[in-house]
Amino acid sequence: MKLSIGITAVTILIVGPTFGLFQSYKEKLELQKYGVWTKSVVIDKKHNTQKGSGPQDYLIKCRYTISGINHETLYHNDINNSHLIGDTIRIIYSSQFPKIYALDYEWKNK
Repeated sequence: MKLSIGITAVTILIVGPTFGLFQSYKEKLELQKYGVWTKSVVIDKKHNTQKGSGPQDYLIKCRYTISGINHETLYHNDINNSHLIGDTIRIIYSSQFPKIYALDYEWKNK
């Protein structure tokens, strides 16, 4: 019984992060093949409350429009707290599936 619990725990610890890395890799390939650049607008900004003590990080959420349909990003780290609501940020998205995207400064680091 303990062995099966141990094997299950180890499997979760291996498969979980591996799946995340694989998903990130697939999204990068999708954007390299079908990526289109456009502009997004910062629509929300908030403190990153998960950071704990230390310098305050901020998170931003953006909106971009493809063929008249609005899409919103998840919250992303605002590097150097440099963006305000209403600012424009370049974004690359998949022409095949516009929900796959990367903000300009994140794409440079992939």
